[in-house]
Amino acid sequence: MEAKFNAGHAQLRGIPQHLGYRITIICTYGLLWLFGLTPFCKNSIIYLLYIGAAFVAIAGISYRAVTHRLMKDDDGLNGFVSIILFMSHICGHVVVLLNSWSMRHLRIPMYDKSYSITIKLREIIQIPFQTKVMVHKMLSFSIAFSCLIVFGHSLIIATTLKTSSAAGSLYKYSLYSSLALQLKTWEIITMMIHVNYYIQIMRQNINEMGERNIRKLFFNEMANAFANEGKKAKFINVQAHRQQEVDENQIELLKECYSETYALFQIINQAYGWSLLAITAVSFVEFVCNCYWVLLALITQAYNYYSLFQNGCFAVLAFVLLSILCWLCETASYESRYIGCLISKLVKQPLGNKRYNDLVSEFSVQTLHQRFIVTAKEFFALNLGLLGSMVAAIVTYLVILIQFMFTEKSNGDSKISSSKLETTTIANTLLFTTSAVNSTILDMFENNN
Repeated sequence: MEAKFNAGHAQLRGIPQHLGYRITIICTYGLLWLFGLTPFCKNSIIYLLYIGAAFVAIAGISYRAVTHRLMKDDDGLNGFVSIILFMSHICGHVVVLLNSWSMRHLRIPMYDKSYSITIKLREIIQIPFQTKVMVHKMLSFSIAFSCLIVFGHSLIIATTLKTSSAAGSLYKYSLYSSLALQLKTWEIITMMIHVNYYIQIMRQNINEMGERNIRKLFFNEMANAFANEGKKAKFINVQAHRQQEVDENQIELLKECYSETYALFQIINQAYGWSLLAITAVSFVEFVCNCYWVLLALITQAYNYYSLFQNGCFAVLAFVLLSILCWLCETASYESRYIGCLISKLVKQPLGNKRYNDLVSEFSVQTLHQRFIVTAKEFFALNLGLLGSMVAAIVTYLVILIQFMFTEKSNGDSKISSSKLETTTIANTLLFTTSAVNSTILDMFENNN
């Protein structure tokens, strides 16, 4: 069945009339179209053929990498780590392409839900929808992302031409897959920037209503306190006539916006779940492999500064993109909890009528059960706690790789001596200690959650 939509038109509909913003969105989706990560026409058959061509390109790149590099690699453990890193990029790219094809029917509901929230916040609720803030934030992130990708890959290319390393040997073969994964990460980051802005607008509006309600509740008490001190009370009753009815309608509309935002998060989890899983796994593998090569150069005192710089660029790119994504997801979760805490300010007992207080109670229960959480197909939630858990796991795998490196070096030199025993003992001790730290950190994050 043909996909009756145009994703680019759906995304551009209703966005701020800012030239820089529109150029950013058009360039972003142009790159996504180029890499086959989003549909570029209404005909799903053409899009399927385009993805098929991408699979053929991936197969050809993999064949050349296997025949021209991997089959001739005699670097032992370094060659094995290179294979793991290359295959993780290829598998991640395949998963992202398949996910992009399977989620094509979810794009219109996702963009329509986002547009509906925008209309409610801008027109129905009648709050100041400060699009300049979102435009500036979007442009700032876009410029930072572009500079990071261009500058990072430029440094990697420059160092690859200067030196021969395990990471650089497969760089030209994995560049296509690496860029596709980074662009998919940027697509998800773009969506999270917009959603977080909607949540912050709701939170600000609820906070303003709560502050106004508190001033109304304690107006008489504050006036009496000033009167007892012999001072003239200068208070203004901020609630106009029929403010009660206005607040009831606004609370009801905010509840609808919150429900639609929660539904939008459900669509995001369903649409991007497999991509998030692939991006997280590839980032983890890439960071482990490149940190291993950096430590290997430092331990063996084979100081090749070009190689160190190259591996550092790979690791920084993977870490920064994943950190930004986790930070945005953590911000959304925090804002949902914060909104739940602000609901208590809206209670108007005994001044409020029953309908108003019932709406506030329902809204409070809604925020308790409907949290804005981004998950990778429910395997794990993306937040800052995930980064902490990954750091502990990364240290564990680095110790294991270093242990294998010492063992390989000892076997290569054909020396079975006390130094080998000491090295193995130290590595085992480090492995045991790191595993204990890993378990402790994981327990800590589980208790906090």
